[in-house]
Formats: sequence, C-alpha cells, structure tokens
Amino acid sequence: MIRGWATLIGGRLEMGTGIGVAWCSERRRQQATGGGQSVVSGEIVNWQPGRRAAKRGPWVALATLALVIAVPHGAARAMFGPYPFPPVDTAGAVGESGVRAAPSKSSGTPHGGMVIRAGTTAALAEIFDQYGYRLDRVMTAGTVPRLFVAEVPADMAALDKPAARKALFIRIALPLVLAANEAILRDRARIERLRAKLVGNGTLAIAEQRWMGEIFAAYGAPMFDFAELLRRVDIVPPSLAIAQGAEESGWGTSRFAREGNALFGQRIFRGTGGLVPRERAAGERYCVRRFARLFDAVRAYAANLNSHPAYVQFRSLRAGLRGRGRRPEGLALVDALRFYSERRAAYVATLRQIIRIDRLTTFDRARLGGSIPRVALGLGF
Repeated sequence: MIRGWATLIGGRLEMGTGIGVAWCSERRRQQATGGGQSVVSGEIVNWQPGRRAAKRGPWVALATLALVIAVPHGAARAMFGPYPFPPVDTAGAVGESGVRAAPSKSSGTPHGGMVIRAGTTAALAEIFDQYGYRLDRVMTAGTVPRLFVAEVPADMAALDKPAARKALFIRIALPLVLAANEAILRDRARIERLRAKLVGNGTLAIAEQRWMGEIFAAYGAPMFDFAELLRRVDIVPPSLAIAQGAEESGWGTSRFAREGNALFGQRIFRGTGGLVPRERAAGERYCVRRFARLFDAVRAYAANLNSHPAYVQFRSLRAGLRGRGRRPEGLALVDALRFYSERRAAYVATLRQIIRIDRLTTFDRARLGGSIPRVALGLGF
C-alpha cells in the first residue's frame, strides 16, 4: 500500500491537531464500535456516543472542558515538533528522469495530491510541465495543482539563470504553503463551530472537548480565550511565506535547504540533529533545525508565526484585516516581522522588495485545485 506524504496530509490534517495518526485511528475505532474508552488526563474514561447529561448548562460544559484540557503540553505541542508522518514511500514509479512520484491515497478528497521527489531541477520542471503547472497560468486562473515536492533538488544552486531559479522555487513552495493554510483554515472553522455549539447548548462530545484542549495548548492561547485562539489559528499569506523562504534559503540554494529542507532558517538551542552553521561564533550553541520534508518546514514556520510572542503584532494586524473583511496579504503584514531577523528594518525592506519585484502578491489569492490525475510521464504508472 502506498502511504505517501500527501496521503498523510489528508489523513492527519483532517484531525486538525497534528497530534498523530495513532489518536486518529483510535477515535475512528471508537466511533465504529459505538463506544469505547478515552484517555483524559492520564485516566481512562468510558463513554457512549450520543449520551447527554440532563440539564447540562454552559458552565458545566466549560468545567468539563477544563478537565479534558488538562493534557500534557508536551504531547499537545507535537504539532510544533517533528511530525509523526511515516517516511515518504518512494517505492512508487521511478523513471529515467530520477523522479519518484507517489500518488496520494486520498486523491479523491480535497487533500488529494501527489508527492514528488526529484533528484534534479530538470526532472522536477519536467513533471511540473506535464501537469501544466506554470506560474503564468496560476496568475490568470488562480489555481495551483496539488503537487507537493518532498525535498529541494540537489542541483538547485546550479541553475545559472536567476529568473529560472526563482520561478522553480516559487513553484515548489506555493503548493506547500497553500496546503498548510488549508489545514489551518480547517482548524479555524472547527473552532468556530465548536464555540458556537458550546454557547448554544453548552454541550461538547468527549472527543470535541479533548480536541479543543489540544488546540488551545498547541497554540499557547489562554484557556477559553476563543478570540485569542482565533487570532493565532489563521493563515500566513503565500507572498510572505515565499519571500521569507527565498530570503532565508537563497531561493533554495543554501546548505540548510539542500541538507535539511530548512527554508526558513529556524534555530534550535537544544536537542540533536540540527545543522551547525559554519560561521557560528565561538561559544554559540544554536543549530538550524532540520526537517525530513519541506512540508514539515512550512508547517513549523506557520506554527512559529502563529504562536511565538515575538509575532504578536503580526497576529494582531492579521486579525484586524479579518475584522474589516479583508483577506490577509503579505505587504500589509510584512512590517510586523522585523523581529524575525537581527537585521530588523533592513530585513523587512528586503522582504518587501522581493514581494514587489517578483510579483508575489498575486499568489495571496491562489488556491489549490482538485485531485491530481495520473498522466503519462514515463514513470511506470
């Protein structure tokens, strides 16, 4: 059975928590059997679906939710750590071009797509072209194919034409950013539904209570402060994410991008497995975080902007745009990222220049298309 990364995007993100596939499977088992046991704060609680306590009011439900929320923050923050995706299955079709493509098992769902692992930029460009994935088409139609690149091609720096390198980098990054934003918006919609349900009848199912507890903990929002939670659970404009990825990774050419799929230069100060910067000063102990897949890097980057105290202004400005009925856009939010770099204002000016010169604002209104059909690529489909 092919269990590609895109499959896990579909299977895992429908949970909206990032806590892991094991919990998803257990929930489905319980739902299928009509009952079961749920682990809440280290205790096993028997439950039956559809049962409602008589005269349960909103305050009782809130108290119940508070108990369920008492989960270890370390577990809830799994979505910000190494994601529990299994390795990308590259046992799919392999062609002379060096491209390995694993079609998603969830290709019939909104998350359906294809994972691509290409050894060279030429091979990657070939598969993009076969699917009609061109930036001029995206700019006119606004639709992006669900083609998810697993890692930066090894010869990205060998592209001698800057325009070609930039275009390929954008084609790599854009579907990944849109997929991450899709997941965030699913979480956001579910939060709004559950908040309305809680206010309306004061009752949430056990699974809903636990999910709410996990999402509050994962985003570091004060308990029961739904307004603050919704300020955090929101998208990162594609123009901004692409510009930052381009600046931090040298348009995909840096050692960190090539060796660790690190597009955003995120530092870690403990643990092992990070990439040590060659120019790191004596006495410094930080490393650049390494990722198994590019999508992991994109999700971690979004989680950083959506939870770290340094980006409170970013989240506030974004919420202001939402309040005025505007979709978040990169140029409207870029000034709030001055703390992302020690360069401060100069860094923001660079991002603004990238967004304008490379016309990235157009992609803020892009969306992922439907499921990906298999096409004759000479890859053994």
